[in-house]
Amino acid sequence: MSPFTRAPLVAVSLAALAAACGIGVRRDLSAVRIGRIGYDDMCELQAHFDAIDSQQRGAKGPRLVLSSAAGRGRATGGRDLWAFESPFAVARLKRVLRRNWKRLPAEVRRARRLAIEVEWVDRAGIQRVVTGKNAELRAGGESWALPYHPCLSELLYGAPLYRQRRVTLGLPEPPLRLRSDTPHGRPHSSAADAGTARD
Repeated sequence: MSPFTRAPLVAVSLAALAAACGIGVRRDLSAVRIGRIGYDDMCELQAHFDAIDSQQRGAKGPRLVLSSAAGRGRATGGRDLWAFESPFAVARLKRVLRRNWKRLPAEVRRARRLAIEVEWVDRAGIQRVVTGKNAELRAGGESWALPYHPCLSELLYGAPLYRQRRVTLGLPEPPLRLRSDTPHGRPHSSAADAGTARD
Protein backbone atom coordinates (compact mmCIF):
# COMPACT_ATOMS: atom_id res chain seq x y z
CA MET A 1 0.00 0.00 0.00
CA SER A 2 1.44 3.36 -1.03
CA PRO A 3 1.82 6.24 1.44
CA PHE A 4 -0.80 8.15 -0.57
CA THR A 5 -3.33 5.36 -0.06
CA ARG A 6 -2.44 4.85 3.57
CA ALA A 7 -2.84 8.51 4.58
CA PRO A 8 -6.62 8.74 3.99
CA LEU A 9 -7.14 5.46 5.83
CA VAL A 10 -5.19 6.77 8.80
CA ALA A 11 -7.25 9.96 8.79
CA VAL A 12 -10.50 7.99 8.74
CA SER A 13 -9.28 5.73 11.54
CA LEU A 14 -8.30 8.70 13.69
CA ALA A 15 -11.67 10.34 13.09
CA ALA A 16 -13.48 7.15 14.06
CA LEU A 17 -11.34 6.83 17.19
CA ALA A 18 -12.06 10.43 18.16
CA ALA A 19 -15.79 9.85 17.74
CA ALA A 20 -15.65 6.68 19.83
CA CYS A 21 -13.74 8.44 22.61
CA GLY A 22 -15.82 11.62 22.58
CA ILE A 23 -18.96 12.39 24.53
CA GLY A 24 -21.88 10.24 23.42
CA VAL A 25 -25.61 10.06 24.09
CA ARG A 26 -26.53 7.70 26.91
CA ARG A 27 -30.32 8.02 26.93
CA ASP A 28 -31.79 8.20 23.45
CA LEU A 29 -35.11 10.07 23.34
CA SER A 30 -35.14 10.60 19.58
CA ALA A 31 -38.27 8.46 19.18
CA VAL A 32 -40.23 10.50 21.75
CA ARG A 33 -42.21 13.56 20.69
CA ILE A 34 -40.69 16.76 22.03
CA GLY A 35 -43.93 17.83 23.68
CA ARG A 36 -44.19 14.51 25.50
CA ILE A 37 -40.67 14.89 26.91
CA GLY A 38 -41.60 18.09 28.72
CA TYR A 39 -45.14 17.04 29.64
CA ASP A 40 -43.91 13.83 31.28
CA ASP A 41 -40.92 15.65 32.82
CA MET A 42 -38.55 13.06 31.35
CA CYS A 43 -35.63 15.39 32.02
CA GLU A 44 -36.67 15.83 35.67
CA LEU A 45 -36.57 19.62 35.57
CA GLN A 46 -39.88 20.66 37.15
CA ALA A 47 -38.29 20.85 40.60
CA HIS A 48 -35.39 22.81 39.11
CA PHE A 49 -37.60 25.55 37.69
CA ASP A 50 -39.85 25.51 40.76
CA ALA A 51 -36.81 26.25 42.92
CA ILE A 52 -35.84 29.19 40.71
CA ASP A 53 -39.39 30.56 40.56
CA SER A 54 -39.78 30.32 44.33
CA GLN A 55 -36.46 32.12 44.79
CA GLN A 56 -35.05 29.47 47.06
CA ARG A 57 -31.75 30.47 48.59
CA GLY A 58 -28.95 29.83 46.10
CA ALA A 59 -31.32 28.73 43.31
CA LYS A 60 -29.72 30.66 40.48
CA GLY A 61 -29.99 29.27 36.98
CA PRO A 62 -27.40 29.65 34.22
CA ARG A 63 -26.50 33.12 33.01
CA LEU A 64 -26.79 34.10 29.35
CA VAL A 65 -23.45 35.81 28.71
CA LEU A 66 -23.46 36.12 24.93
CA SER A 67 -26.22 35.96 22.35
CA SER A 68 -26.34 36.53 18.61
CA ALA A 69 -29.68 36.42 16.83
CA ALA A 70 -30.60 36.07 13.17
CA GLY A 71 -33.69 37.09 11.25
CA ARG A 72 -35.47 40.34 10.51
CA GLY A 73 -37.78 41.68 13.19
CA ARG A 74 -38.37 38.84 15.58
CA ALA A 75 -35.29 36.64 15.79
CA THR A 76 -35.76 33.22 14.26
CA GLY A 77 -32.49 31.73 15.43
CA GLY A 78 -29.01 32.42 16.70
CA ARG A 79 -26.26 31.31 19.05
CA ASP A 80 -26.25 31.58 22.84
CA LEU A 81 -23.46 31.10 25.35
CA TRP A 82 -24.65 30.06 28.81
CA ALA A 83 -22.48 30.18 31.94
CA PHE A 84 -23.22 27.80 34.81
CA GLU A 85 -21.59 29.47 37.78
CA SER A 86 -23.67 28.97 40.92
CA PRO A 87 -23.39 25.64 42.79
CA PHE A 88 -27.10 25.13 42.11
CA ALA A 89 -26.75 25.58 38.34
CA VAL A 90 -23.57 23.52 38.09
CA ALA A 91 -25.05 20.64 40.08
CA ARG A 92 -28.17 20.58 37.92
CA LEU A 93 -26.19 20.65 34.68
CA LYS A 94 -23.92 17.83 35.87
CA ARG A 95 -26.95 15.76 36.80
CA VAL A 96 -28.51 16.30 33.37
CA LEU A 97 -25.18 15.47 31.72
CA ARG A 98 -24.63 12.29 33.72
CA ARG A 99 -28.11 11.01 33.00
CA ASN A 100 -28.22 11.73 29.29
CA TRP A 101 -24.62 11.60 28.03
CA LYS A 102 -21.74 9.17 28.47
CA ARG A 103 -17.94 9.41 28.40
CA LEU A 104 -17.95 12.79 30.13
CA PRO A 105 -14.40 14.11 30.59
CA ALA A 106 -12.94 14.16 34.08
CA GLU A 107 -12.47 17.92 33.72
CA VAL A 108 -16.23 18.31 33.39
CA ARG A 109 -16.96 16.09 36.37
CA ARG A 110 -14.55 18.09 38.56
CA ALA A 111 -15.41 21.56 37.28
CA ARG A 112 -16.91 24.17 39.56
CA ARG A 113 -17.97 26.27 36.59
CA LEU A 114 -19.17 25.17 33.19
CA ALA A 115 -20.36 26.83 30.00
CA ILE A 116 -22.38 25.66 27.02
CA GLU A 117 -22.69 27.30 23.61
CA VAL A 118 -25.63 26.26 21.47
CA GLU A 119 -27.28 27.15 18.20
CA TRP A 120 -30.99 27.74 18.66
CA VAL A 121 -34.07 28.16 16.51
CA ASP A 122 -37.50 29.66 17.19
CA ARG A 123 -40.32 27.13 17.05
CA ALA A 124 -43.79 28.55 17.57
CA GLY A 125 -42.40 31.29 19.78
CA ILE A 126 -40.26 28.96 21.89
CA GLN A 127 -36.50 28.69 21.61
CA ARG A 128 -35.11 25.21 21.07
CA VAL A 129 -31.59 23.91 20.55
CA VAL A 130 -31.09 23.03 16.88
CA THR A 131 -31.42 19.29 16.35
CA GLY A 132 -28.64 17.39 14.64
CA LYS A 133 -25.94 19.89 15.65
CA ASN A 134 -23.46 19.55 18.46
CA ALA A 135 -23.37 22.04 21.29
CA GLU A 136 -20.03 23.06 22.78
CA LEU A 137 -19.36 22.17 26.41
CA ARG A 138 -16.60 24.17 28.10
CA ALA A 139 -14.70 23.70 31.34
CA GLY A 140 -11.34 24.98 32.54
CA GLY A 141 -10.27 26.43 29.21
CA GLU A 142 -11.08 23.25 27.27
CA SER A 143 -14.09 22.41 25.13
CA TRP A 144 -15.85 19.29 23.85
CA ALA A 145 -18.55 18.58 21.29
CA LEU A 146 -21.81 17.73 23.04
CA PRO A 147 -24.18 15.70 20.83
CA TYR A 148 -27.75 16.93 20.55
CA HIS A 149 -30.19 15.83 23.23
CA PRO A 150 -33.66 17.32 23.88
CA CYS A 151 -32.96 17.68 27.60
CA LEU A 152 -30.49 20.45 26.77
CA SER A 153 -33.32 22.48 25.23
CA GLU A 154 -35.46 21.78 28.28
CA LEU A 155 -32.74 22.96 30.64
CA LEU A 156 -31.78 26.12 28.77
CA TYR A 157 -35.12 27.27 27.38
CA GLY A 158 -37.75 25.32 29.27
CA ALA A 159 -38.75 27.78 32.02
CA PRO A 160 -42.00 29.01 30.37
CA LEU A 161 -42.92 25.47 29.34
CA TYR A 162 -42.56 24.12 32.86
CA ARG A 163 -44.60 27.00 34.26
CA GLN A 164 -47.34 26.08 31.80
CA ARG A 165 -46.96 22.41 32.74
CA ARG A 166 -47.49 23.34 36.38
CA VAL A 167 -50.75 25.10 35.48
CA THR A 168 -51.98 22.41 33.08
CA LEU A 169 -51.43 19.58 35.56
CA GLY A 170 -52.69 21.58 38.53
CA LEU A 171 -49.40 21.28 40.37
CA PRO A 172 -49.00 23.46 43.47
CA GLU A 173 -47.40 26.84 42.98
CA PRO A 174 -43.93 26.94 44.53
CA PRO A 175 -44.09 29.23 47.58
CA LEU A 176 -42.10 32.43 47.25
CA ARG A 177 -39.36 32.72 49.82
CA LEU A 178 -39.76 35.87 51.89
CA ARG A 179 -36.70 37.68 53.10
CA SER A 180 -36.64 39.81 56.21
CA ASP A 181 -34.38 42.36 54.48
CA THR A 182 -36.96 43.22 51.80
CA PRO A 183 -39.43 46.07 52.50
CA HIS A 184 -42.89 45.05 53.71
CA GLY A 185 -41.98 41.38 53.41
CA ARG A 186 -42.19 41.43 49.62
CA PRO A 187 -40.45 38.53 47.88
CA HIS A 188 -36.85 39.19 46.99
CA SER A 189 -36.55 39.61 43.23
CA SER A 190 -33.97 37.59 41.38
CA ALA A 191 -32.56 38.02 37.89
CA ALA A 192 -31.73 34.34 37.71
CA ASP A 193 -34.38 32.71 35.57
CA ALA A 194 -32.88 30.00 33.42
CA GLY A 195 -34.34 29.62 30.00
CA THR A 196 -36.72 32.60 29.93
CA ALA A 197 -37.88 32.92 26.35
CA ARG A 198 -37.31 36.16 24.45
CA ASP A 199 -40.29 38.45 23.95
